[in-house]
Amino acid sequence: MQTLDFHYQALANGVAQHAEERKVEIEKEKLEKANAQ
Repeated sequence: MQTLDFHYQALANGVAQHAEERKVEIEKEKLEKANAQ
């Protein structure tokens, strides 16, 4: 069962990392839109 736990942990970490990157992208887009006005 340990390998399954490890797999889910890696999956969760990947999702969390992706979410962080998306947040940064969205913040950048917001700034660019604000600067464009």
